[in-house]
Amino acid sequence: MAPWLIAVTIVLSAAANAIQNTPPRAVGRIVGGRDVAIDEFPYQLSLQNNGYHICGASVVAARLALTAGHCCIGTNVSNLTIRAGSTAHDEGGTVFMVSRIFLHPEYDDTNLNYDVCVVRIIGNFLSKPNVKVVQVTNSGVIPTGGLGTVSGWGAVETNGNAVRNLRATRVKIWTTKECHSQIQNYGTPTASMFCAGNVGSSICVGDSGGPLVYDQRQIGIVSFIINECGGTIPAVYTRLSNQNYNLWPRNETSEYQRPAPDLSVPTPFIYGGESVSIESFPYQLSLRLEGTHICGASVIAERWALSAAHCLDEAMYASAITFRGGTPHRLAGGYIFHADQYFLHPKFDRAILDYDVSVTHVKESFLIDPIRPVSLGNTYTVYPIPSVAVVSGWGTADADGYTPLILQSLNVYMQQQHYCWTSWIENYTDRMICASGGDYGKEICHGDSGGPLVLNGVQIGIVSFGSDVCALNIPGIYTSLQHDEVLGLSVGQQSRRNFFEFFFDVENRLQNGRIVGGSTVSIARYPFVASLRRYSNHICSVSVISTFHAATSAHCTYSFKSLTGVTIYGGSTSRTTGGRVFVVSNNFIHPEYDPDTFDFDVAVLRVKTAFTPNTNIAAIPLAPVGYTVPDRVLPTVTGWGRTSSGGSLSPSLRAVAIPIVSTSTCQSLWSAAAITENMICAGSKGKDACTGDSGGALAVPSNNYFVLIGMVSWGSASCGSEYPGVYLQLWRSMQVRRNVPTSEPRMSGRIVGGFEADISAVPFQLSVRRYGYHICGAAVVDTVFAITAAHCVAADSSPEFITLKGGTSNRTDTEEGVTFVVNEIIVHPTFNPSTYHNDVALLRIDGTFSGIDNVSPIAFHTSFIFASNFHPVYCMVSGWGVSNMYTSALPEILRMVRIPLVPYTECRRKWSPSPVTNS
Repeated sequence: MAPWLIAVTIVLSAAANAIQNTPPRAVGRIVGGRDVAIDEFPYQLSLQNNGYHICGASVVAARLALTAGHCCIGTNVSNLTIRAGSTAHDEGGTVFMVSRIFLHPEYDDTNLNYDVCVVRIIGNFLSKPNVKVVQVTNSGVIPTGGLGTVSGWGAVETNGNAVRNLRATRVKIWTTKECHSQIQNYGTPTASMFCAGNVGSSICVGDSGGPLVYDQRQIGIVSFIINECGGTIPAVYTRLSNQNYNLWPRNETSEYQRPAPDLSVPTPFIYGGESVSIESFPYQLSLRLEGTHICGASVIAERWALSAAHCLDEAMYASAITFRGGTPHRLAGGYIFHADQYFLHPKFDRAILDYDVSVTHVKESFLIDPIRPVSLGNTYTVYPIPSVAVVSGWGTADADGYTPLILQSLNVYMQQQHYCWTSWIENYTDRMICASGGDYGKEICHGDSGGPLVLNGVQIGIVSFGSDVCALNIPGIYTSLQHDEVLGLSVGQQSRRNFFEFFFDVENRLQNGRIVGGSTVSIARYPFVASLRRYSNHICSVSVISTFHAATSAHCTYSFKSLTGVTIYGGSTSRTTGGRVFVVSNNFIHPEYDPDTFDFDVAVLRVKTAFTPNTNIAAIPLAPVGYTVPDRVLPTVTGWGRTSSGGSLSPSLRAVAIPIVSTSTCQSLWSAAAITENMICAGSKGKDACTGDSGGALAVPSNNYFVLIGMVSWGSASCGSEYPGVYLQLWRSMQVRRNVPTSEPRMSGRIVGGFEADISAVPFQLSVRRYGYHICGAAVVDTVFAITAAHCVAADSSPEFITLKGGTSNRTDTEEGVTFVVNEIIVHPTFNPSTYHNDVALLRIDGTFSGIDNVSPIAFHTSFIFASNFHPVYCMVSGWGVSNMYTSALPEILRMVRIPLVPYTECRRKWSPSPVTNS
């Protein structure tokens, strides 16, 4: 191992004369405290962005949390969640989605005045264990000199990482005069602030927004620190006893109790209808998410309900979905039914609400008097224009936004398609039909999406969307159940299939991996196998393929709009206990994945913390290009999927050896589907993969271990039938690895707004390549060394697949430039893959860079560089990164751009709450 040769230090500084000019940011680790359990601090919450802990928070009402204002700045509500009831911030407890955030109206981002934010969740904090409300002080007096308690998951030392276990410490509350004297050199605290802390006991990075509690009441919110954590200068908190603050959250709380409808969201209701009995509409259901009515639905079979896809687009797991049926009352009576599976149409388009249909399977039977299923329309259902149909539901019923308790119905007139297309909607498709109430003030509107449109006792449509402004006699849009693709009927198919049978086929193709005919095995024999989870629910299997990466099927992750709640559970034979949880940070789906044919059905997931090798966790090597299974060798498929059709997931890992089936035989059996060159078939009657193990490994024994040749993709609904299972053939899809940058997307490298450059202008520029594909840039710094980012190569334990290309501006031309073989990777010994601290690595090559045209080293700038907004310093950066945010394609020709250095303090503020370290 070569000595660490290079140290590069750039010091960026800017004047900081007052808090108002350069406020400290992103604070909150507990320094000098102790580990505690959540039952001691049941009000403590973890506010998370895309599954990452960013701030502390506290429970102040059943659906409300309190945090710091700067924690809410720059966030997207759809990416925010709150974990409650857990001592650890990355597992356990309950995860709640955030529905809305409110910053204090006087919040000032420049000096953190009124640094407070109220967060509303979907669901109820108080229905979960280890979650309780903390009383917020109503006193106008801060108990100076007393000891308050602050809690959180922040780091325990300056520049450290957030801790996993909740910690707490007691801190002294300072007088205003003491606070002024201690921080007067940095600025003057405002009336909304106060100071607390001891030398060696304080808050620090990672717990902004956390509660400071005195005498069982919350008196403050963690806001910011000055200089180092646990130092002599106290931390600054937002004062909850301030009179101006106390008035605000009460107003917000009352507003949250009944939020105004969001009229920009297409969720229709019956406007101008009349109250009806459930006996007249026995198929009508109220679809509920976390116990709250969100949409209508209809009973279509004993355990199946039909609704709109957009109603369940935000549902993260089936257990959050219930139905109320058998009653005309929205809130009382009837029966509650609990979902165990739900499916959105595989072609559902969120942008224009095409294919806006979903089906849900429930645990209990719907067939309880007076509930009855409704007959479904099909391609043979015809009706004259204008026919009169009826729509029903509990949506908003008048201009004041009143939501009725009793079921409403309205007669509507079916319209010609061209009428709707020309009247107000441009993206009208063949899967849509339109109908109008006919009179002003009678129409569908917010609250009854998913409800049934029925004609002559047959449901022909599903309420999809309408005008933002209801009652304007603008026709509503419904998903048509007559279209063959919505019903699942093939063109020319003679026999009618029930609508939900199509979704059985969808389930077939999307969740097909139980191990049928196999036996329970130990994880020590298959340490590369792990469980992919969403909110702790097993959804697919994965294979560990490197220190930070796991491979699975693309269809397992294709529908993810975010990675909130997505984890990998590895190192255990049991599906539920004994293993380790790894948070997924990136989801790279093969760029050619086809969700209709399942071609290139592969995705690579990156985890935040390394898969540390041990007896039960280890990577599996990938099959080389051109690999064929040796004669008389049976591959093995593994997973926790169901062990029989309709059965439950296996509690323990199972495996079965299965024979390879030729492509020609497989294609003849699967005559209606395309078996592409990227697929491989395997299995025999009674031995197969099935529901629950999509993404699972198909591995061939090799040298007392295994080589990964494929992954479970799709197969028959009748697991273990004569139809073979279909697997991704991995070596043909290995190019997906070129699309797996090892950095987080927020750190992705691209040259935006630059220009094409000749290599002669930057002869030190190199392309780092894995398997021959460009993954990162690098620079020549010596005759045998190049420098690059550690995150580019940290996952490569061996340099076997890493090369460098230099001497050319063209990234793709194989005849230009020179390729150098890397024989050693030297990652900075203190590189932190979570914070990117010391993100630097050296690459040693075979041979030398000397004497090669257009290849020469660059010198390092060793003196300090002082940059500020008043004295900008410009640099040049070069590379082959994507050139705009609207494409993922890399440019062929090298690009450069001139950029100013940003002062360190400003950079930290802009990136808050993500850490920007001194490296």
